[in-house]
Amino acid sequence: MPETKLEVSPIVEQDSQLSRIAFKAPVFWENDPNLWFFQVESQFVIAGISNDSTKFHAVVAALNSNVLSCVRDIVRNPPLENAYIALKDRVL
Repeated sequence: MPETKLEVSPIVEQDSQLSRIAFKAPVFWENDPNLWFFQVESQFVIAGISNDSTKFHAVVAALNSNVLSCVRDIVRNPPLENAYIALKDRVL
């Protein structure tokens, strides 16, 4: 009996990774962080990003050094659950 081999199309593989590649948070707005979070969360929706860890790391990557120094404890040791919410609450 011939062995069947299942192959995943490169297009399918690329498509499943597209949101990770396409998402880039805007530069953080120190003068209006609340509005900045609204914009970032809209981009999460558009990109199909719902994972807490992905959101957390996207925001950490977008924060400037002034803000990062104020939230360094959360960045260095994020909570096991709801890390994004903890970070957002602290920034706001």
